[in-house]
Amino acid sequence: QEHYAIILQLENGKNIPVIIGPQEAATFMLKMTRQQTARPLTIDILDSVISKTDMHIEKVVIEDLINQVYLAKIYLVSKRSGQKHQIDVRPVDGLSLAITSHAKVFVSKKLVDRIDEITKPKPEQTPSTSSTADEYLGQLTINGIDL
Repeated sequence: QEHYAIILQLENGKNIPVIIGPQEAATFMLKMTRQQTARPLTIDILDSVISKTDMHIEKVVIEDLINQVYLAKIYLVSKRSGQKHQIDVRPVDGLSLAITSHAKVFVSKKLVDRIDEITKPKPEQTPSTSSTADEYLGQLTINGIDL
């Protein structure tokens, strides 16, 4: 089965690879290039529900990596009451929503602190040099686009 990687670059220059399947990659590329589809995608429906319920996406946070699966949340804020909500999402869906809503994307300090461990090459891979992660919540850039 084919897999694709979204390489997220932190402000400190470190990279986080997020591995996704072909369908997620196709949807993500549609969002990155701002292409329209004849019928709404699931992510478009979610974006519409958020908007029509007077909510907006404050931020997307990639929070952790457990059993080689990234965990992420979208943080919603009611435009009327200011009430806040957190919703678990797949990172690729959170990133796609961030693109369409112009929300900022962050990586938790806990995950930033584990970057070297996460991206450490396996013995059969070529070794690379890396320094320790900076002590901050890192904002992401994807292909030069600040999220």
